Amino acid sequence: MKKTCPFAGMKKYRWIGVILLLAVVTSGVLYQLKVRAQRPSEADPSESVLDVTADTLNIYLTKGKPIVLEFYTKFCPYCVRMEDELSELSAKYGDRVLVLKMNAEIYPDIASAYKIQGVPTLVLFDAEGTVKETSPGYREYSEIEKLLMDLGLIE
Repeated sequence: MKKTCPFAGMKKYRWIGVILLLAVVTSGVLYQLKVRAQRPSEADPSESVLDVTADTLNIYLTKGKPIVLEFYTKFCPYCVRMEDELSELSAKYGDRVLVLKMNAEIYPDIASAYKIQGVPTLVLFDAEGTVKETSPGYREYSEIEKLLMDLGLIE
């Protein structure tokens, strides 16, 4: 009696198995890319405005620098426009002021702790981590800069 592999008759189905395996691997990779894209980027050096979590916000509050924190949502058009204003602020005053942002949809408990009722909203902290001002609505760069100067957070 001749010994043969029990799967010898399944050669014609091998390509179907390979295609199914590739489909499963591809969908797994695409899912991971989607999950990473939705996660806030922590301390990405290419970003001038850091997207923070509840834990990292507490760390930044103890750094001894004034903080400009924007509460935003992903689909808010004014929040998207304000990103450019905050990037410009970070470029000019980044050595003296931390410019951060936090997604109010992901961290609603933090947003409610700071009494955020709409987005975008800026919360300005002094170097000790005390809230000095809450400023709701879209602000241009010059308005943010003037607000920081009036509060004595920059010179």
